[in-house]
Amino acid sequence: MERKTEFILTLIGAILSGLFSLLMIGITFLIGIGISATSYTASDDYYYDSYNYSDSLSASEASIIIGAFAVISAIFIATAIFGFIAAFKVKKDSRGWGIAVFICGILSISTLHGILWLIAGIMMLARKAPKQEQMTSHTLKEDMDKLSSLHDQGVLSDEEYEAKKNEWLDF
Repeated sequence: MERKTEFILTLIGAILSGLFSLLMIGITFLIGIGISATSYTASDDYYYDSYNYSDSLSASEASIIIGAFAVISAIFIATAIFGFIAAFKVKKDSRGWGIAVFICGILSISTLHGILWLIAGIMMLARKAPKQEQMTSHTLKEDMDKLSSLHDQGVLSDEEYEAKKNEWLDF
């Protein structure tokens, strides 16, 4: 079954997750630079009297903030990689990957890519695969020959034969 919508939603979610991870890495880097600059300024003798220590962060608070942003960045990177894999595997096993994409959507529901993954996961789980047609496909000529043979054997009456033939030929 074609799962173009689910593929596109999952792929867009993965791209957005990758962009968010780059943004989080940049923010983490800038916070680290800002905290180190603040620490340097606070310990510099020249600014000692004019600097307000109540506004500064302790080293442990700074490391907690940077650590939190680093963990969030790692989660975004992991979900971006998972999203790319899921987008390209969704056509083969929509049920299994649908559950996985749905769970990722729940875990990151507060972001745009999480909402896209949630929608794609619901679609993958809710959409039923089409019923398998018969293994052998018959052409109209083969079906007409079979109908004619049944008529010749006396299994079908003239009226039944004509009605079925007209139905198949759309007369």
